[in-house]
Amino acid sequence: MKIWQGFIEGLKKIKRNLAAVVKNARASLYLKKNKFKVPTNEIIKVGFYIDFPQGWDKLSPIYKCMKENEFFFPQVIVDKKTGHEQIKALEHVDFSETGEVIFNDGLLNIKELEYDYFFYQRPYNSFYPSELNVSKVVKYTNICYLPYGYAGSDVFNSGNTNSEFFRYVYLGFIEIGEERRILNEKFKVNCQKGYQYFENHGYPAFEKYLDYKSSGIYSHILWTPRWALGEIGGSHFLEYKDEFLKLNEVFPNAQITFRPHPLMFGNFISKGLMTKNEVEEYKNKMLSNGIMQSSNDSVEDDFDSTDILLTDYSSIMIQYFLTGKPIVYCPAEYELNEEYKRILDGVYVANSWQDAVDIMKKLLDGKDILKEKREAIIKQYFTDVKGSSKRIVTRIYDDYMERKNLFRR
Repeated sequence: MKIWQGFIEGLKKIKRNLAAVVKNARASLYLKKNKFKVPTNEIIKVGFYIDFPQGWDKLSPIYKCMKENEFFFPQVIVDKKTGHEQIKALEHVDFSETGEVIFNDGLLNIKELEYDYFFYQRPYNSFYPSELNVSKVVKYTNICYLPYGYAGSDVFNSGNTNSEFFRYVYLGFIEIGEERRILNEKFKVNCQKGYQYFENHGYPAFEKYLDYKSSGIYSHILWTPRWALGEIGGSHFLEYKDEFLKLNEVFPNAQITFRPHPLMFGNFISKGLMTKNEVEEYKNKMLSNGIMQSSNDSVEDDFDSTDILLTDYSSIMIQYFLTGKPIVYCPAEYELNEEYKRILDGVYVANSWQDAVDIMKKLLDGKDILKEKREAIIKQYFTDVKGSSKRIVTRIYDDYMERKNLFRR
């Protein structure tokens, strides 16, 4: 039986490998076609497909930069099912009758829109409707990608460099060094031919946080528990949720805000870790205990109003770190990558709930011993992210003009 099972598994592996070869060959053909297609638009037309409004802050600096550039016409595509409250998170987007927004009703014809470049938010085809599957969109335009989160550990590399998505990407703006290395190696032949590029021009979502000035006076705590347990998890929500409800009793003069990862409650319900009723009960208990709940729109709004971040592992850690405000980090079991290790010396690490409470008490009392350390780390590692949006827009412009000029020679 074991021999037979091994034979079946071997056949399945061969089938998967053959399918991957066919998909890679097909992707390469479209990438080559797009590379040498004559640009016809008077100005550079760029589409942004938004399936995750809460993460729009990563792409919005590029969109805004293009809006202010006479050589670009950026356009946002939003599914009609996206709620009004979520749409509010799309700062800088003009929802008036200017043609800057298209609501997808499932009948979108991407070919007729004639985009020169097209940005996706997340590198997972399963999130996208059939008409916007990346394997279809690549037939008509150059695919661009900027990570929706700044990954902090190599355990995320597999998903963040998956071939089902990235084999179709023309311009990937990847700041994490190991992810960039994997993608350049995985698609080495296409990269050598100029059909694909994976480059680092900085992470635009960081730019605005460098302008924050921390007062050093702390009175408002923000808790951001992670969405999952297990290998790519690290959430302490189930472990700390009951103690969190008592935090206003511990710190009666502080404000407390709760902002879970947008996927957290849905994930816990689907995994059977909580029921819908338990989620609603918990939210009601927070209200009765004087704890505010974030609207989960723009994370920047929460960063503006809070002074201390209590968090599990999260891609927003570095963004908050750049404000100069203190972070109380409840660590995951997996090791952080080099990019995240840079900030650890300026972060308070809490290995238990009591650790977190003790650290927050000192911060609320004005004892922030890592403040100068954070400022030094920001100056050493992050000041060069200034201008990253403009560099990415310039890279796209230069690519467009290079391809356009090929046909004038």
